[in-house]
Amino acid sequence: MIASKKNRTARIIFNHYIEWQLKKYFTNFYLCGERPPQFYNNSVLIAPNHISWWDGFFIDYFIRKETLLDLKIMMLESQLKKYWFFRYLGAFSINTKNFISVKESIIYARKQLEKKNNALVIYPQGAIEQFDKRPLSIKKGIQTVIIPSMNTLLVPMAFKILYCEKKFPAILARMGEPVETKLIKSDFDFFEKAFYKNLDLLSEAAESRDFIKDYFHQ
Repeated sequence: MIASKKNRTARIIFNHYIEWQLKKYFTNFYLCGERPPQFYNNSVLIAPNHISWWDGFFIDYFIRKETLLDLKIMMLESQLKKYWFFRYLGAFSINTKNFISVKESIIYARKQLEKKNNALVIYPQGAIEQFDKRPLSIKKGIQTVIIPSMNTLLVPMAFKILYCEKKFPAILARMGEPVETKLIKSDFDFFEKAFYKNLDLLSEAAESRDFIKDYFHQ
């Protein structure tokens, strides 16, 4: 397993790099729905959809702009080796083809969730899929990370790339309602319904152009 290796200098450099890259290829970064709550006394398990190569940039930028959470991201080991710089932003690996590596990654993930104000990102799909595909290939790996006694909230997260009247597309983001992880441990269908509901609400916001904030033009 490849552990995260957060570095303050690298963080500052990559903050500027990520913002430059996003503004270079996208026209807007819209928040849809209500503003997310601040998580002061909990750790947070964030479950975003997986629509593009940009997803790591999307979630990193959103968390920095909207919360004070310390971000950790679980990535496939093959992807983290390829995009090694994510390690310095809080990413760690999982190798789903190696049982020992999976066990190590789960233990590592649980340790991150023991600290309040930590945000752990796990992509339930495990692979990139089109936003509108139904059903999505949602895996139950999140359940293995959850311990019922954790003071952790699970939050569905949705991103969509939307082409409007401009040359480059916009990014749309919506954070769903927080759910107690003990509910997900005992009833995974509850998580899937919350996950799909958040995607549907983002689709509705995209269709009606119901945006409440643009991070690029504040």
